Amino acid sequence: MIGIMLAAAHPERLRTLSLVSTPLTIPQHTQQTFAFGYPSWQDAMRTMGSERWAEAANSSSRFPASADAAMQKWYAREMGKSQVESLVGLSKLALRIDVRALAPKIVTPTLGLYPGNGRITRFDQEQVRASIPGIRMVMLPTEFHSIQFLMAKQCARQVLYFAAQHDG
Repeated sequence: MIGIMLAAAHPERLRTLSLVSTPLTIPQHTQQTFAFGYPSWQDAMRTMGSERWAEAANSSSRFPASADAAMQKWYAREMGKSQVESLVGLSKLALRIDVRALAPKIVTPTLGLYPGNGRITRFDQEQVRASIPGIRMVMLPTEFHSIQFLMAKQCARQVLYFAAQHDG
């Protein structure tokens, strides 16, 4: 989302833009998913703690059950190193960001890497496709959000190839 803001405001600073599972807003269904039965996403984080909340988020939308267990545990441990109030602050910021009006202003060559029928981004993917002029969309065969971990090699190849086409 920050990349969209940067590309809309300062296109001269970017050669290309790659969006990886990037939503345009944080929809209500995602907020409810991340609340895990608590009154809010932030209440869930405060009650569960950073690592336990990350474990729950991993299994709800980030990774399929078949994903490497060690990778999922690593991700949760890394998230667990974050102070919970830092994550709460980021979540509050994310709730206020809406980049839908900025997307049509992007003139930077843009690559969109998205999960097919993504659990988090499925509501935004078509709007991304329709609103960013000339975007190259690549749909990866998963519904889970963390494609950069699930399909790291495919994501890296796509980004490098796209950048090379525009930057030599």
